[in-house]
Amino acid sequence: MLVRDLRPRAPTGALVLGATLLVSVAGPLSAQAPDSLRLIQSVTPLSGPPGTLVSVYTENLPLQARVHVGVGSTGAGFEALGEGTQTEFGEVTASVRIPDGATWDKPLVVIIFNGNFSPTGLSHPFHVTDGAGRVQRRGLITEEGGPCATMRDGDGYLYALREAPNDLRPGQMVTVEGRYAETSECGEVSTIEIARVARGEP
Repeated sequence: MLVRDLRPRAPTGALVLGATLLVSVAGPLSAQAPDSLRLIQSVTPLSGPPGTLVSVYTENLPLQARVHVGVGSTGAGFEALGEGTQTEFGEVTASVRIPDGATWDKPLVVIIFNGNFSPTGLSHPFHVTDGAGRVQRRGLITEEGGPCATMRDGDGYLYALREAPNDLRPGQMVTVEGRYAETSECGEVSTIEIARVARGEP
C-alpha cells in the first residue's frame, strides 16, 4: 500500500510502507458508521477475488500529519496495510490489495485512520468474490421498495435480489449466492443476481 503526496508544486513526497498490523476497533464496523467516520469518496473496484488491487481516493477527511490505510470487517477489527502522509489540501490517494484470506461470505470495508490508529474514514463495502465471481450473503427478506425482492444481511447492508424466486416473503431468513452488481434494473442499490437460495436456518 502506498499513499502519495499529490501537491502539484513539489515532487512526490516520501513514501512509507508500513508492516501489516492487526488492530481492534472499539465497536463493530457496520453499514451504520459512527458520525465521527466520514465516507471514503471513491473505492474502485467494489468487487473482486482475494488479491484484487483496490484504488482509494478521498478529500473530505480531517487534516492529519500521517494516515494509515487498511481493510476490515464487522467484529473482526481491521488490518493496517500501510501508511503515508496526506497532502496539504487533504487528498488521500492509496492502493490496497484485498487479503488472500478474505472470503466470499463477508463484505470488507476500506478504512483510513490517523497516526494514533483512530479511524477517520470508512468506505462502502467491498464484495469479495469466489473463483466463479459470486458472493454469498445471509439475511432477512425485507420490503424496502423497488422492482426486485430485497434482503438486509447480518452486517446491515441492503441488497436487491435479481431473479429471486417468487415465493420469498418479508421476514424470511435466506442464504443467497450469485453475481454482484453495483446497479441494475433493480434500482440504485447493490444487486445480487441469484444463482441459489437456501431458506431458513443452515
